[in-house]
Amino acid sequence: MDIDDDDFFTNLDRPGRAAHNHTFQERLRQAPRDDDGAETPDAHPFMFEEEEETPLQQLIRHWMNERHSPDILPNEGELLAGLLDHIRSQVV
Repeated sequence: MDIDDDDFFTNLDRPGRAAHNHTFQERLRQAPRDDDGAETPDAHPFMFEEEEETPLQQLIRHWMNERHSPDILPNEGELLAGLLDHIRSQVV
């Protein structure tokens, strides 16, 4: 394929190309449905369990929510106090 081909889009409508596209469209119509709502029989249970967030992950999530919110969100004082206490205990 020539990058500088001025007739590139015109050549897409050639009769030979249409037959090739028709084959693809027919295969697409005859393909089995992919239902995302169906359960996966071999799915592992860990895929459905939600792990508890660490305090750092919670702080990051609250920080991102606050950053992208048009309003000021409620204070997460307990979470921040717990993290600060943990940092202070590491310094001592």
